Amino acid sequence: MPMSPQILAARKFDTAATSCRITGVACLVLAALSLIPTISAFADASLVAIVSYFIGLTLFYIGPGVAHLLVAAHIKAGSRWALVTVIVLASLQFLLAAAVVVAAVVTGAVGYTLIGGTLGLLLILLIVHASQCFSALNVMAGARGFEPLPATPVSPASSSPPHTSGNTSDWPDIR
Repeated sequence: MPMSPQILAARKFDTAATSCRITGVACLVLAALSLIPTISAFADASLVAIVSYFIGLTLFYIGPGVAHLLVAAHIKAGSRWALVTVIVLASLQFLLAAAVVVAAVVTGAVGYTLIGGTLGLLLILLIVHASQCFSALNVMAGARGFEPLPATPVSPASSSPPHTSGNTSDWPDIR
């Protein structure tokens, strides 16, 4: 038995919200895993290196991870702004992940290649799921697609001016 369009639309939103949550948790886990080997290296590092590392970690993993988790609830509710937000955020984060993969391939760091590639695949999956929800927005709102406007009859032009009071200006007659 075929499912109703409302159920299919709700399923698309659930899938996008789940994908958003998985990506958010993956970002936070990767942030925690990237802290483990660097804690021992901080003993010999300067303050500028430590601050710049934490700023980069926050911008690349922690901030987007928290944002994905917060936006997931709004995606499940069918919010258009949440879909646009997550697509833009995931696209920017995918560009950063692709840059990490390229830099890791050039330097020969296999671990970063796997991490960046896995995160890139999760982000592509999130973008696809979120973009599929735009067609479901119309179904959830009850819109049936394009509805043409009805034709209105055109009246023939009259020879008399619209102002019958003898006033030819656009100002109202105040007599």
